[in-house]
Order: sequence, then C-alpha cells, then structure tokens
Amino acid sequence: MLLELTTQKTSITLINHPRPGKKLLVLDLDYTLFDCKGIAENVMELARPGLHEFLTLMYQDYDMVVWSQTSWKWLEMKITSLGMLTHPSYKISFGATAAY
Repeated sequence: MLLELTTQKTSITLINHPRPGKKLLVLDLDYTLFDCKGIAENVMELARPGLHEFLTLMYQDYDMVVWSQTSWKWLEMKITSLGMLTHPSYKISFGATAAY
C-alpha cells in the first residue's frame, strides 16, 4: 500500500536524456549524498566526502537519478548548490520527488 502511494505521488523531472545501454542508479539525496541535518556556513561542507569522485566513477557505467521526498524546488536547489548539475565529469539524468 505504501509503495503504491509513493509511486502515485512520484514526480520525475528530466535533466539529461538517458544513455542507451546504461543501467539506472537511484541515489537518495538526504542523508546519502547530502548531510541535511548538518550545520555549515557553506552547502558544499554538507556534501558527503568524495561525492563528486563517487558520481564520476558511477557515471562511467550508470545513468543516475537523484531521489528525494522533498519537492522538486528543494531538490533542484540542493543539487545545484552542491555543483551536481554542472559538474564536467558526470550528468544527472533526472530528479525524482515524492512530496507528501
């Protein structure tokens, strides 16, 4: 029941078209890529250590989606601030949100 509800409320925002032959890697933003409970002067200080290196390695074999239970507005703001939308070594395929 919860899975069905989450699926119905999920919104997908295409950022870059998927590449043929690549599997999809779904990454949760909050607590996984970004320490959303941390306190810092700069958003980049809240990025998990090795974030861009990890995403660069994963991009070789996977297209990537960033998932969050927040709204697209907040997801876009966070991944923009973290430099994930403009990084030269990888591309995010889309953002998926399921705000309740």
